[in-house]
Amino acid sequence: MLLLAVTALEKIKAVPPMFWVKAFAVIAGFIVVYLLLQKLAHLNKLVIGVVFFVGLSILSIVWVYDRSEPAFMTWLIEPIADSGFLPTKGGTDLRTINEDGTKGPKKVSQPAPKKK
Repeated sequence: MLLLAVTALEKIKAVPPMFWVKAFAVIAGFIVVYLLLQKLAHLNKLVIGVVFFVGLSILSIVWVYDRSEPAFMTWLIEPIADSGFLPTKGGTDLRTINEDGTKGPKKVSQPAPKKK
């Protein structure tokens, strides 16, 4: 039994210190979120709803503008970004669909340089 404890201790010592910093940060983050949720439980539900709606709206607009949404949200964000209702970082170039089905500005083919 002592042999098993020694090997487990050796394995813990082999873990890089940055892992423990990140693990502590995650645990501290969960504690902070838990405490904040307990404090928010005493607020008016309308205030919580408005804050949540505004935060979600800002996040959605940033996703549409930067096209930085997570992969599983592309099906929802792409039609909104392509509609032209909200501005995007690429402007109309990203909403333009070429003849070959690709998005973006038309590629102008450069003539091949003349051989001497």
